[in-house]
Amino acid sequence: DITDGPDAPDVCVIELDRKAVFVLTNDNAVSNNAFEDYIELDVRSTAPPTISEEERSYVFEGYKVYQLAGPDVTTGEINDPERSQLVFQSDIKNGISDIYNWDEITNPNGEINEEFNTVFTPELMVEGNDEGIRHTFEITEDRFATGDNTSLINHQKYYFTAIAYGYNNWQNFSPIERVGQERPYLEGRRNIQMYVVIPRPIVDERLNADYGDGAEVIRLDGQGAGGFFLDVSDEERNRIFDAQSGGTPDDPSSYNGEITYLPGAAPIEIKIHDPLRVVDGEYILRFEQDASKLPTGEVGWTLYDESGSNVLDTSTETIENLNEQILNDLGFTISLRQTEDAGDVSEPDNGAINQTITYADPAVTWLTPVGDDQTIAGLGASLNFMPTSPGEIYFEEDPNQVYSSFGEGYYQPFTLCDHNLRQNDLYITPGWMNSGSEIAHIQNGLDQLNNVDIVLTADKSKWSRCIVVETASDYYTDGLQLPTEGGAENFELRPSPSVGLNDDDGDGVADPDGDGMSMSWFPGYAIDVETGTRLNVFFGENTTYGDLSPFPNLFENGVPNGSDMMWNPTSQAAFQTGTFSIYNFYGGGQHFVYVSDTPYDECAFLREKLEQTSVLRKVEAVSTLTWTSIPLLNTGFSLNSYADGLIPTETTIKLRVDNPYSTSLGTNDNAEFPSYRFNIEGAAASQNVTQSEIDSQLDYINIVPNPYLAGSQYETDQFNKIVRITNLPAKCVVNIFSLDGQFIRQYNRDEIELQKPENNPGVRTSQIVPHLEWDLENDAGIPVASGVYLIHVNAEGLGDRVIKFFLVNRQFDPSGL
Repeated sequence: DITDGPDAPDVCVIELDRKAVFVLTNDNAVSNNAFEDYIELDVRSTAPPTISEEERSYVFEGYKVYQLAGPDVTTGEINDPERSQLVFQSDIKNGISDIYNWDEITNPNGEINEEFNTVFTPELMVEGNDEGIRHTFEITEDRFATGDNTSLINHQKYYFTAIAYGYNNWQNFSPIERVGQERPYLEGRRNIQMYVVIPRPIVDERLNADYGDGAEVIRLDGQGAGGFFLDVSDEERNRIFDAQSGGTPDDPSSYNGEITYLPGAAPIEIKIHDPLRVVDGEYILRFEQDASKLPTGEVGWTLYDESGSNVLDTSTETIENLNEQILNDLGFTISLRQTEDAGDVSEPDNGAINQTITYADPAVTWLTPVGDDQTIAGLGASLNFMPTSPGEIYFEEDPNQVYSSFGEGYYQPFTLCDHNLRQNDLYITPGWMNSGSEIAHIQNGLDQLNNVDIVLTADKSKWSRCIVVETASDYYTDGLQLPTEGGAENFELRPSPSVGLNDDDGDGVADPDGDGMSMSWFPGYAIDVETGTRLNVFFGENTTYGDLSPFPNLFENGVPNGSDMMWNPTSQAAFQTGTFSIYNFYGGGQHFVYVSDTPYDECAFLREKLEQTSVLRKVEAVSTLTWTSIPLLNTGFSLNSYADGLIPTETTIKLRVDNPYSTSLGTNDNAEFPSYRFNIEGAAASQNVTQSEIDSQLDYINIVPNPYLAGSQYETDQFNKIVRITNLPAKCVVNIFSLDGQFIRQYNRDEIELQKPENNPGVRTSQIVPHLEWDLENDAGIPVASGVYLIHVNAEGLGDRVIKFFLVNRQFDPSGL
């Protein structure tokens, strides 16, 4: 009556130069954890009969791999750090991380009474990462090495073992009441093996890839981030932009729906795990077409060849949980999982991935980040425009204030920006101060955030036609009774003549273009990197800092910039007016930036909604806004003239959040369900063909140690003597002679036939042993004497190599020279 626990995985090791790649598989049908479906009743459970067998059963939870100090380490010693070191741990993403078992300890002072004779103490059994099951990993360091250099050494033996563990917690254990699951953690007992690993340089072929290299992934249909930081090259972003330029709302683009991601920055993870056997090719991965199950991840995928008709493989698991699936015949793995959306507060990061800013000229860092709760230089006051602290209105939407200091801090979610007048608390906000703002907030949660690249450029052919809104809040108009241009209220369209791209009269401001009112140009564009859609982006300005300003002498350049219909923030954050008021919060002119999730139509939709008097019509526009920014220039920087394109150096801001896989039309390859094409090109290993490559391969053949001074690291006791002839080809003849030509020993090596491991589909074929061991005996089994020997290697198809070997069979004594 023993609960075995989940069977350990089979382990295949790909031995490379000073490192090893481990591949864990559990596809063996005789395993009780085949395909990680282990479930087993806890026969020692103290659960009452009301708890079902399923609730009392252990299920598979994760893997642990240990390096062992030597071949004599037993399974009972894996928790002894002197004998065993944990090198890898992976577990299912299910909210379970650290697992404790409860140990019952008898009172060492003897029995007091029946109730207090024993106590229970928790013991940490595993520190889980709760990120999903990974089946491959790389080892480059010896955990038992001493000194500064802990790298693995080629041709040296290292020892490892792997276990699987299960989890059951039918009820949290109470050490006081002594009720509940005492042993949530259970290690498996079967299939625990010792794996001997011997790193070696690969000399018989040229490797063109390394473990972890990604592939070029192209989105065909669908959308979603998969928990990854999506990224495209500048060239790809330009291609997408060019394909959509000159379109109309009815025919928005000639864009074909494809997005080519940078390797390792796509919605799915393609990772080379076997550089020896990876296969170049083009592949198509399509999600199962089930609209009802896709949101929960209860769908699988199918892998096709480049034609899209021949099936190469199918997923062994649904995408509910991360599962790194090994394609041993192709030499790469596929990892993906359905994620929660941004705003899922059960995740510590609340769906935020990262935010970055890149300057074409790294020396011209002209923008400065403005985040929530940031202190304003020269004012001593702080900006608290995102009320997400404990007790504030949006605390439950971002309880860890993740988005207050999101990445490099240039942009924040518009939906978290405050829109309320506060008593005795002046602040500026890019939010909409209006009674309809909360309605827009309800319709526009964090789950609407998009993955966007915002490019600021002096190239006017890439500027975005946009509306301009008034950013002066009620603090200015109602509190200070300051007038705005045309009497516009907060977030109303600016009632000023529209301007074009030129400054023909050279007065430093944009010339009117005759297109009615309220339109200008944002100096750049925005692209949704999930769908390739160009988005509407616009800005505002606070016209109380314009021509109507009562303090024109306070502007650092002497020119008010709040009413010129241009996006031209300055580095000046605050004014000193003598009397503190909201007017001190200058903020460079409050040229707030807004990104919408609407496809680029020159802001026609937004313009039509915001120019109406109906609050509900305005809500339709405001509820499309995803990201916003309070832009300021870094001290010492200024914008170029309008004629020269404003932007000092092209700048790209990347905003990334989690977004679950969903349908979206791209190329219509998979009826709008997620579909991806990926290429593995130039990664397959190349055979040595040139004479220099062949000569180099022969040069690697060696004998170690040389000289042999009465012992080597390969010997397991004092009675054996071992040297290794290393980096041998699979087929060769090794002859050993004394210096005077007397024959000593011959090894006829033939390891051409490589077989796929029977119980381990982690790799297509096994590796050859990279060396042979000579026991320093002749053909008759008699130990050879000290002296100089010649090792002659005849490698079929390659040539010959001769190595001079020095043997000293007694302890070397320099004083005897």
